[in-house]
Amino acid sequence: MLANGGALEGARLLSPTTVNLMTQNQIGDFAIGFLGKGMKYGLGLGIYADPVSLGSPVSKGSYQWGGAYNTLFVVDPVRNLTVVYLTQLYPRFVVVDLFGKIEVLAEQAVVR
Repeated sequence: MLANGGALEGARLLSPTTVNLMTQNQIGDFAIGFLGKGMKYGLGLGIYADPVSLGSPVSKGSYQWGGAYNTLFVVDPVRNLTVVYLTQLYPRFVVVDLFGKIEVLAEQAVVR
């Protein structure tokens, strides 16, 4: 739904304006958490402001959110790529850098 601008299977669930607000930096130049200035935050989403500094292969402006049990979704609108990753591992840091590995594998799977 987010990757489609707020629509899913022909039904409009969010307006394009709402999706735009959700996927744009809402915190300005603030650095929050251990990710520094590479990750910004929209309305309920993490925004890749500088993916290179984060060691991520996704495009600038991609967005994501993860959960406590090592879950993650990433939307890369430039590459038209959506990744949904679900596990049941807690705490999430039990397995080192699964998020990063999943991002790399998904980006490598894109046929250009």
